[in-house]
Amino acid sequence: MTTDAQASTELKRVAALRQGIRTVAAYAFKINLLGLNALLLAKRYGANARGFGVISSELRDFSKVLHGEMATLGESGGHLIDLESQRLKMARQVALISQTCAALAHCGLEGALAQKRQIGEQVGKRVEQEHEQMRENMARAYQACLYGSVLARSAQIEAAYAGAHGNALTLASQEFTHYIDDILDSLESLKKAIGERG
Repeated sequence: MTTDAQASTELKRVAALRQGIRTVAAYAFKINLLGLNALLLAKRYGANARGFGVISSELRDFSKVLHGEMATLGESGGHLIDLESQRLKMARQVALISQTCAALAHCGLEGALAQKRQIGEQVGKRVEQEHEQMRENMARAYQACLYGSVLARSAQIEAAYAGAHGNALTLASQEFTHYIDDILDSLESLKKAIGERG
């Protein structure tokens, strides 16, 4: 695969990553709204739903943490696109200078060629650092989501204690669980995508 093809593949991969990150961020927003609605329901149903209200508040906090991690990952994705574009530019410049030097016996561009290669290597190191940062952020987001999953299942238990009003709370808790399960699936895909680089 040529350098241009590799860079193009990498840019497409990073763009797909960013789309996956936006999807998870959208789920985090939905959980926050659902948590607010669940808090209002819990207040309406009184003492029997107090535990459900506490868990709903914690799920809102979780959604904010998750949204923050996705924002950080999104920024890293933007940095990666910039860095990969720089790396592609340097590779093209190196190729052009190399072709020129090959065509001319004494092109006088050896210094420029060495400089462009050095810049390309530096950009490559920055790409690796950005990938490592993304893996760390993804690990934190995944751990937060596992905690959110426990909270969602606890919400189902608390909904059962709400007596006659339990049906509305059960539906809300099931929605929490559904969103978080979808997020976990998305995060698994993102973890794989971050690890699979060209």
